[in-house]
Amino acid sequence: MLDLRRLRYFVALADELHFGRAAQRLHVAQPPLTRQIGLLEAELEFPLFQRTSRTVQLTTAGARFLPFARAIVDDCVRAEDYARKLAQGTAGSVTIGYSASVSLDAGFGAALRSAALQFPDIGWSLVEMPSGILNESVRGGQVDIGISRLAPGTERADVRIERHLTEHVVAALALDDPLSTHEGKR
Repeated sequence: MLDLRRLRYFVALADELHFGRAAQRLHVAQPPLTRQIGLLEAELEFPLFQRTSRTVQLTTAGARFLPFARAIVDDCVRAEDYARKLAQGTAGSVTIGYSASVSLDAGFGAALRSAALQFPDIGWSLVEMPSGILNESVRGGQVDIGISRLAPGTERADVRIERHLTEHVVAALALDDPLSTHEGKR
């Protein structure tokens, strides 16, 4: 199996076409770079570079191999970055369960858009479900977050519940309706 470090060294030298600059870019001394390139060429059984006392050029085989090596190195960099984001909780997927009785109004949509912009490597999905099973779905891992109206007695010791919104409920009556003259709470 090809050594990733040697592939990184090869890509850097192919980009720089100068051992000194490639070594500087890689933060290594020039002799180890030269040795690793030689070992990679021996492993591949063809020369990657044509060297003279003043120049370094890719061979035809080296130029043809370069896109593959670059893709491997780039994929490894992306994989490391994604793994770091997974470890930090800034990548992956989040499923939000919500009950139909909850208004997913502009405020919720704006909050979700903001979260999606802040965490672009997270896939967000919404699942509508009955409010009676939301807490159980959170506890069971079917959804990561549950959004519902809080009914009395639905709090559980194994699910953290935070109240985020207060809903104002109003009654609308026509002015000529007999009930509109009734004195009540306004």
